[in-house]
Amino acid sequence: MTPGHHPSNSISVVIPTLNRAPLLERLLASLDPAIDRVGGPVEVIVVDDSNANHRAQVEAACVRHGATYIYEPTDLSSKRNIGIQQSRYPIVLLIDDDCIADADLLVQHLRVYREDAMHKVGGCVGLTQFYGDKTWLWEVLEQDTPFTIPFDFAASMDEVPWGTTNNMSLSRAVLDQLGGFRTTLRKGQGGEDVDLSLRVWEAGWTLKAAPLARVMHTRETWNRLGPTMSRIMHYGRADAHLVRMHVSRTVLDMPRLTVIALLAAVTAAASALVTARIWPLVCWAIWIALTLALNGVLLMRWRGRTGAFWRVLVGDLLCRIFEVGVVYESLIRWNWAGLTRRMVYTSGQQTGDWYQSSLRLWAALLAATVVIVLVAAWHALGATI
Repeated sequence: MTPGHHPSNSISVVIPTLNRAPLLERLLASLDPAIDRVGGPVEVIVVDDSNANHRAQVEAACVRHGATYIYEPTDLSSKRNIGIQQSRYPIVLLIDDDCIADADLLVQHLRVYREDAMHKVGGCVGLTQFYGDKTWLWEVLEQDTPFTIPFDFAASMDEVPWGTTNNMSLSRAVLDQLGGFRTTLRKGQGGEDVDLSLRVWEAGWTLKAAPLARVMHTRETWNRLGPTMSRIMHYGRADAHLVRMHVSRTVLDMPRLTVIALLAAVTAAASALVTARIWPLVCWAIWIALTLALNGVLLMRWRGRTGAFWRVLVGDLLCRIFEVGVVYESLIRWNWAGLTRRMVYTSGQQTGDWYQSSLRLWAALLAATVVIVLVAAWHALGATI
């Protein structure tokens, strides 16, 4: 059989889970009507490494809904690979335990492969819609950061650059050809879905969008600041590896604000040691605060926004946390490409990235000018720090 061409009406569903028995129960219940609509064989495989309390509940939920239960204490990519290896059908749907399946989810994924007249489809990415409380943090993530954009790729594209593994199916033959998910990526950092998607494209297949293949994703796992900051930091660390592994999909980047701030901090600390005065560090702190504030103002003007300055500022700070992850991972891995290059996924991305990078550099330059003027005025008055 030609990899990527599977006209059959059968599908395997792989769900990795960890200590989320109530969410998994909800997902499995939502899959029951979706399975009934397929009209062909469907299997659901749950790969779990929960603690003892959740494990019993997860296994019981699998029994109730006819899912295959596998206990394997390992990382997320390996759990997905185990599920894929155990699957019996030519299409494998990956879905996360914090989602709810639409009744047409499975038939819409299968439809894409049946209509693949050119035998070029290696995978299919569905649409993810969110439900639950819209907290201030969610509104910041949705309106002032890029972190929720990939969930909506299927609504605006015919072919997607990469898909999130909460609603992505792939040909089993293509998965076997590519070796599944790479487990050499730093465990727990994320990025494995991006890496696999890019390898699908590099092998000559396409990733089709299926806007009617919908899942609902709870906002519950995105509504706490601490875990969200940690997740974004992990995204940044994963991005440093993606740049190294897929350098052909990158462009030379403008100097990141985080890198500039780090170099300035080293310079300020050295100056403070040499002069035995604290003023270089004070100036650095003032420059950082001014840069972030000015960048927020410039972003608001560029986006045509009014009001809610603090939300723009928080959104930008979350993006800087992503940068910190990139820079940190690049430095500890001696990865020069991670410091100097940026991943490019879509044709219009470079324009937006260029504008925002330019705004940050202008903000840093203006802030530095203000600090220099303040220091000069301070010394003119005969003051010392």
